[in-house]
Amino acid sequence: MTADFTLRRATAEDAEALARGAVEGVSLYGEFAPGWTLNMHMGHQYVANTPGFSYADWKLGMTRAFSHGYSVALGYYDTNAKRIAYTNAYGHFVGRATGVLTLSKAF
Repeated sequence: MTADFTLRRATAEDAEALARGAVEGVSLYGEFAPGWTLNMHMGHQYVANTPGFSYADWKLGMTRAFSHGYSVALGYYDTNAKRIAYTNAYGHFVGRATGVLTLSKAF
């Protein structure tokens, strides 16, 4: 069994929609068995002139591709965002760790 992994470094040019904040990151993904892909990401969002709002984020995930364009992905996402900076008006901390299960169909 061989693994073919791709490394991609994200830059601020990838993130113009993020209010021109400085974004850097590294993504590593690759198929380690037929139909199975490992997804990893680590990034940093720098928010200028607002102490406490910059944060790092990371992801670890697995994707399983099926016939006819279907795939299922499971990912764990987390940040080191500060609670004081990323709690919304309803008291919900939006920087908390979470898992996401996705079913997709390519067409």
